[in-house]
Amino acid sequence: MVIAPLGNLCAASGAIPTADKAGSAEELLTPVVEDEQLAARLLVQLYPNPASERVMITGLVNGPLTYTVFGARGAVLAQGTTTDRSIPVHQLPAGLYAIALKDEQGLRHVHHLAVMR
Repeated sequence: MVIAPLGNLCAASGAIPTADKAGSAEELLTPVVEDEQLAARLLVQLYPNPASERVMITGLVNGPLTYTVFGARGAVLAQGTTTDRSIPVHQLPAGLYAIALKDEQGLRHVHHLAVMR
């Protein structure tokens, strides 16, 4: 069993928290994830967000990642492969985007990104 983060909160115990048990807000707010692959998807993050030049990728991903940047209407605006865990966004106008990442194991990670100018 894997405990996945919710925001910056993360519980360390494997017990499923319930409202009738005494516990911290952290334990009550942290979802329990049974699937290791789903937990890996939840741990992948992009920063800074909002970004202006480049966005960095952190989390449980190894090896090269392919990425696709989608505009608000679903059009593909950029795509490529990154080996340094960064994606250039300097060519994108200010706005909101979805970035789909795919790792070597075929896991897809989709994140929202704001680009500011």
